[in-house]
Amino acid sequence: MSAPRRRLVLTELAAGDLKSIQRYSLEQWGAEQMTAYEDAIHHALDTLRDQPHLGRNRDDLLTGLRSLGIASHTIFYRIEGDNLVVQRILHQRLDATRTPLS
Repeated sequence: MSAPRRRLVLTELAAGDLKSIQRYSLEQWGAEQMTAYEDAIHHALDTLRDQPHLGRNRDDLLTGLRSLGIASHTIFYRIEGDNLVVQRILHQRLDATRTPLS
């Protein structure tokens, strides 16, 4: 029997990251591409809910932190009981060591 699906929790920072990604994608590439990119991110989040250890261990940045790359962004998250807590969704050009992750 498989483990129950984890509940997805976005921090305020992660929710803000998603809005910024949507806004930038819409301005740069239009509604269709924005929707496709947003769908890809949500698909990755759904996958992590079922397979939370899929991402890379990032204890070097913050104890218990994991990350998974998706296209030009990296999802930083933690497993907290039955929750998958998304800390940030950052562009790959950002230095995660210099960006607040919580």
